[in-house]
Amino acid sequence: MHIKAVKRGESQTLYIVQSVRVAPKDGGKVKVPRHKYLKTIGTARGPKALASLRRRAKKELASLRKESAPVAKKSPTPKGLKAVELEATEDVITGIYDIYGKVYDDLGLDKIIQASSDDDKFNKIIKALVLSRIAHPDCSKVAIAKKLANDYDIDFPLHKYYQAMDKLVEVKDEVMRLVFAESKRWHNAEIKNLLIDVTTTYFESFVKDGFRQPGYSKDNKSAESQLVMSLITTDESFPISYKLFPGNTAECRTLIDHTSEVLAEHPALQGASLAADRGMSNGKIFSHLENEKINLKYVIASKLRQLPKEKQACIFNDIDAALARLGEDKEWAKSYAWEGKGRRIVVGYCPKRAERDRRVREETLAKIFAKNPDGQVKVSKLVRNKYLDTRNKELKIDAAKVAEDACWDGLYGMVTNHAPCHAKQVFSRYRELWKIEDAFRILKSDLKLRPIRHWTRNRIEAHFLICYLALAITKFMQAKVNAKLEAKDRLSINKCQELASTGKSFIMVNKCYNDNYLYLFPKRLTEEQRRIYDVLGVTHRKDNIRILSPPNISRQLQGL
Repeated sequence: MHIKAVKRGESQTLYIVQSVRVAPKDGGKVKVPRHKYLKTIGTARGPKALASLRRRAKKELASLRKESAPVAKKSPTPKGLKAVELEATEDVITGIYDIYGKVYDDLGLDKIIQASSDDDKFNKIIKALVLSRIAHPDCSKVAIAKKLANDYDIDFPLHKYYQAMDKLVEVKDEVMRLVFAESKRWHNAEIKNLLIDVTTTYFESFVKDGFRQPGYSKDNKSAESQLVMSLITTDESFPISYKLFPGNTAECRTLIDHTSEVLAEHPALQGASLAADRGMSNGKIFSHLENEKINLKYVIASKLRQLPKEKQACIFNDIDAALARLGEDKEWAKSYAWEGKGRRIVVGYCPKRAERDRRVREETLAKIFAKNPDGQVKVSKLVRNKYLDTRNKELKIDAAKVAEDACWDGLYGMVTNHAPCHAKQVFSRYRELWKIEDAFRILKSDLKLRPIRHWTRNRIEAHFLICYLALAITKFMQAKVNAKLEAKDRLSINKCQELASTGKSFIMVNKCYNDNYLYLFPKRLTEEQRRIYDVLGVTHRKDNIRILSPPNISRQLQGL
């Protein structure tokens, strides 16, 4: 039973309802959830009148729950129940709370709010929001509040969820510290390698302000306002920190500001190695990372085509000589001195990459010739702007530029200030960036970070922090499980989520004896699920039946 509010114009009517399942009107076999109206409390208009009515509703709810409680001596026992007497009313997902909730609590996040008279309430709501982001990422905050009320009897007014989000932002520094400490623990208290990358996340809006700005979008949403998110992880993809920037911020600017903030907070990271993509490659970045206050080693993809002509000519001469000696099916690499003390640029050649570059170029040219056999393209087909005059103007393919592009087939380079080492080590360090790209995939696809449907700065920060915590918990949970499993049995992030979300318990009622009790039947665990429970030290409810007495249903279900 819970309180339901229905808006009627400027007023609200409060009811006490009970969730039930009824047969569908179309004659289907699967029962559908409905609300059974038990009592109408009244209608109120205005905050004061509504608050008074809600207090009255809570008293009525407590009274109804007390009245529905059976006499103690008539309470049934699990041993006295018969399967034929029971009927399933609904099922609840208990695996998410069992598995991910254990990792959440172990981090110390279950008591993150400690400066309010409603500490327990806000801590429960924040935990529910984070775990719901894993279990039901498609749901909005409003939908999550309804789902928790209907499925778990965790019934708080919607405004309490938003208050909890504001409270979470207030303790962001402490949350980040706890996540960093756990990531550090997984690296034996010494983090040597870092990865950094950025992504963009858009709003379902075209409104701009100081924070929400249109810019280069990695989601192909250039018209919508967006934010830029910078993420730093370890080389095992454990999260270290994240930072938000206005949507029109350049990638180079994000690296400078973010690394300065992280190194000021965690000076022990000085001397670690940082890998980044070519979007963050320029002289200011290199000088910043070499600064004594930052003091990071780095491996950053180089923009080879922007090198001075003399350096390009030197590279072309060396690669031509190497391929003539080794053959075009062999890999090649060479290190060159670069501007600045200790800087080097390592250039490599890969035959598979060369074949891919050649194929992409030929496919592009083939598309042009398919539509324009003479190789000439009208400007009006390429530029569509009502303010530009593109009539009677044509472009043609430049054979010299095609030949120049072919010279770069298979070539790639990295700028580094590491002590001289084998080129393969430099390239291997850079290739670890796929791990942080996978973290962004989890955030955007699995945890539905985008689109953002909040507008105030505090709520936007809270949304990102909830998603960041969900990412951290999924990573730590996977690491804890796989650390105890053999290589052939290790689980992916998606497999862990699948196993947790299929861990359910059935809520049943006694259809022969109207005792108002609910009976919780845990679903039998699969072998893989049992392995996760054992590794995490989570005790599965092995009893066939748990009895939930009506006055305590809310408290008991919140413990699931």
